[in-house]
Formats: sequence, structure tokens, C-alpha cells
Amino acid sequence: MSVPGRRKRRVRRERSSLQILEESFHLLRSVDVKYFWIYFLGTAPFAAGLLYFVADMSRSSLARETVIPASLAMAGLYFWMRYCQARFCEGVWDTINPGSPAAIRGWDRFGNLSALFVVQALQVPLLLAGALFVVPVGWVIAMLQNATVLTFTKNFQRRSLRGLVKSSLAHSHYEWGQNHGILIVLLFVSAFVWFNVVGSCLALATFAKAFFGVESAFTLSPLVALFNSTFFLGSLLLTYLVISPMMKAVYVLRCFYAESYDTGEDLLSRLASCKGRRRDSSTESAPRERTGRAALIGVSLLFLLGGSSPLHAEGGASSVAFEGALSETMEQKKYQWQLSRRADAEDLEGDESWMARRMKELAEATQESLRALDEWFDEMLKKAERDALGETGGSSGAGIAGIAGLQSTFSLALVAIVVGLTVWLAFLIYRKYRVTATRDEVEEVSADTVDLQSEDIVASQLPEGEWMRLAREQISKGDGRLAIRALFLATLANLGEEGVIKIARFKSNRDYRKELELKVRKRAALRRAFDENTTWFEEAWYGWHPVREETVDDFLKNHETIAKESGAAMTSLRLLQEGAVT
Repeated sequence: MSVPGRRKRRVRRERSSLQILEESFHLLRSVDVKYFWIYFLGTAPFAAGLLYFVADMSRSSLARETVIPASLAMAGLYFWMRYCQARFCEGVWDTINPGSPAAIRGWDRFGNLSALFVVQALQVPLLLAGALFVVPVGWVIAMLQNATVLTFTKNFQRRSLRGLVKSSLAHSHYEWGQNHGILIVLLFVSAFVWFNVVGSCLALATFAKAFFGVESAFTLSPLVALFNSTFFLGSLLLTYLVISPMMKAVYVLRCFYAESYDTGEDLLSRLASCKGRRRDSSTESAPRERTGRAALIGVSLLFLLGGSSPLHAEGGASSVAFEGALSETMEQKKYQWQLSRRADAEDLEGDESWMARRMKELAEATQESLRALDEWFDEMLKKAERDALGETGGSSGAGIAGIAGLQSTFSLALVAIVVGLTVWLAFLIYRKYRVTATRDEVEEVSADTVDLQSEDIVASQLPEGEWMRLAREQISKGDGRLAIRALFLATLANLGEEGVIKIARFKSNRDYRKELELKVRKRAALRRAFDENTTWFEEAWYGWHPVREETVDDFLKNHETIAKESGAAMTSLRLLQEGAVT
């Protein structure tokens, strides 16, 4: 069985585009209704005003006289819409992480809102510049959406514009593949919603004529009505009103996860929600506990008065024995590899959601459409070639040469575009992983500059001896908590120096345990000592449990066992490798 590498594990932890969309859908269901009122209070007037503005400016004879006040009114409605959308994003953020946006008040909110207006005023030029090169438009859309999300959710102090633009740009590059996947899915969803809006208008017009005899443009000439510019714009605005809240929720989640990458807010939010659910369940379970106690007393009386309990029947004993025998059999080595592969296959099948299956079918349909388009284009070229041969007669060579030149030029242009996009994407991927690798590298520093209270230190910063010296200093000071942390870092440094594990900033204690199980499976004493030390460290560092002298002594004994067993394990492994080579 192949062990996945570090980069492969990191990719698996990333959320896919469909996961973000599903989370956004469920998030919108839990948002307070008042934020939806705020959103539509700002977006609906702008949509109605834009429809009236376009229709009036294109048909009114007084358009030149009213264009300036109408334009100013539309600008006011536009900025009002952006303010309401920023408030909506604030409410969505507060649903994910309650209480966080309350720190932005007064002039800070006003400064962030002014920065948002400056950024959104440049929306059309930025979108046109991004659409000119097609691919960068995804980053432009993400930057503009991030600016709306971060307006009332992040405090930039006195540098509102610079901080808002910088954070929006940084978050637009966070999981850029996921961002483009979301935009592609939303594009197809928007097209589906638009077709539904148009179909609903036609259906309502047909029902109105059938039941009330009302004639309209849709019943007199449906095609003319559908291609009317006012109706087309109105249908697009209705689609925007439906899709925009989903889009805002998507980018609220993306910004929240991007911020949590450095602050850990997602873990704190989940911890708070778990505490709230536990508190609610404890208050609700009090009557159930009393009922359960009464039932337990009744069962005990029946057991004492009536003899044997049904729980101790022969069938129960046989089922327990069967389960024990089954677990012992499946723990045998010859069955474990088959079980793991079957479990992985079941997990992969179970992870494929309904939306993923629909997107797969949509991708297959798109592939078939592109193949049909390619065949149609080839057929058109062949037809043009036949027409040139029939019409020009003797000068057919020039026509054929022209068609062949057009075809070759078109092919060369496609090849150049594909090669350019491939090189550009390769450069982006290289830059992304180069930054990630640079972030994971940790330079060794002196022991005097290491702060044991910091959460950013890594065991590979110092050798084992320096960590032990810092541990002895903390023991002499009477600070058992810092001493335990220094000893645990010394243990990790020893295992890293021996080559048993690979120290990395992103790894957790559970990752180190799994790595030990893979490399030193037969060294039970080493793994048991490491598990005990890890448990003591987590209780002292994260649980704030008091550290006793006996705990420190036991920790040191386990450290000596780990150092002895790790050296012996790697020595035997090297001897086996040398024997295999010779």
C-alpha cells in the first residue's frame, strides 16, 4: 500500500468547489431573516431602477435632459445596494462566527465603507480588463466579492483602502482552482435559473390568456417578446436576485476559511457551537435522565424478582462471542489490506454527492457537444472546399489553397492558445507550491530567541540537546507546563534527527502517531512511550492540567525509552537495507 506524500495529503484536506457550494446552501438556510430583508432592500430597488433607466434612456425623447439626474440616482442606488450587500455578508459571517464583526465600529466602519465604494466604482473597468484575457476574470470577480465580504468583517484600522484591497487580492488567490470551479458551476446554475425565469413568464402569460382572456406580447408573438431588450434585461436581473445571495455566501465562506488558515477561527467557531449544543442537550436531557433512572430501577427489580435478565440470554452471549471471533479474524494481516481497500472504495463512492453526479453528467454532455461542434466545423470546411472546386473551375487551386491556409492558420492559433495557457498554468502551479514549500521550511535559530509560549515554534528549530537544556531551565524555575512542552519538542527533535519521523509545521500529533505506526510498527515500547508523552503534553498544554513532579519523571523515562528504541530501530533498518543491497 502506498503512503501518500505530504503534498498529496494537503490536497485531500482542501475543500472542493461542490463542498463549498453545499456548505453555502446550508449556511443560507440558517441566516437570520432580517439580513435577507436588508439584502433585498438594497438590491431590488437597484434592479428596478436599472430596468427603468435602460428602458427610459433608449426610448424616451427627453433622455438628454434627464440623463444626468437619472445617472446620479442610479449611482446612489448602486452604492446603497453595495452597502446592503456588505451588511448581508456581515450577517452571514456572524452566523458562522458569532460576535466577531462587533469589533468594527464608528469611523472604522465608515472608512471601510468608503474603501468599498472606491473599489466597486472600478468594477466595470476591472471586469473588462479581466475578460480581455478570459482566465484572469475569475480572480477579478473573487477580489470584488471579497471586498464586499471584508468591509464590515475585518478591521483595517486607519488604512482602510490599502488593507481592503490587499486582503481582497490575497484571498482571491486562496485556492484559486476552487474559485474557478465555483464560478463555472454558478455559470451553469445561472443559465438554468434564467431558462426557468423565461419559461415561468411564458407559462404565466399562457395561463392568463387561458383563464382570464388576457392578451399580451408573449401570447401574440412569443419570439418577438423573448428577444425584446427590456424583457431580456429584466430576466437577467431576476436571475441576479436569485443567484447573488448564494454567491455572497460562497465568498463569505472562502474569506472565512482563508482568514482561519492563520487565525484558527474555524476551530474556535466549531468549539463554540459544540459547547452551545452540549449546553442545550444537557438542559433537555434532564427529564430524560429522570425517566431513564426510573426505567433502570424497574428493570433491576424485575431482574431481582424474576430471575435471569433477557440481556444475559443465550442468544446475546452467542452474538458477543461471534463478534469477538469476527474482530480477531479481521485483525489478521492477510485480511487487513483487502479491508482497507474496500473501505477506501466505499468512502469514495459515499463521498460522491448528488450534485457531483449531476456535474459529471453535465461534463459528459458538454464533451459530446464539443465533439459535435468539431465535426460540424470539419463538414463546413469540406463543403466550402467542394463549392470552391465547383465554382472556380480552372482557378480552383487558389480557392483550395485559401481554404487550406485558413484551416492551418486556425489550427496554429488554437495550438498557440493551448500552449500559452498550459505554460501560464504551469507557472502558477509552480509559484504556488514554491511559496508553500518556502513556508514549510524552518530555519534553525538560537535557543535564546525561542519563546516556549509561542505557537509558531517547530521541533526542528533546535537540536534535542538544546530542547533538553530549556526543559531543565523551566524545571528549575518551577514551570512544569513549559518544561513538559520543551521535553515534548525534544522528543520530536530526537525522532526527527534519527529519521523516524519528518518534522513539519503543518503536522499534528496524530500525524506523528500514524507515521510511527507505519515506520516502527514492531517497536511497541517506543509507540507506547510516545503515546503516553503525547497525552501528558496535550493535557498540560491544551487542557491546562497541573503538572506534578511524578509526571515530569515519567515523561523523562519515556523520553529515554524513545531515544533508545528509535536509535535501535533505525540501526536495524539500515542494516537490513545494506544487506538487501549486497
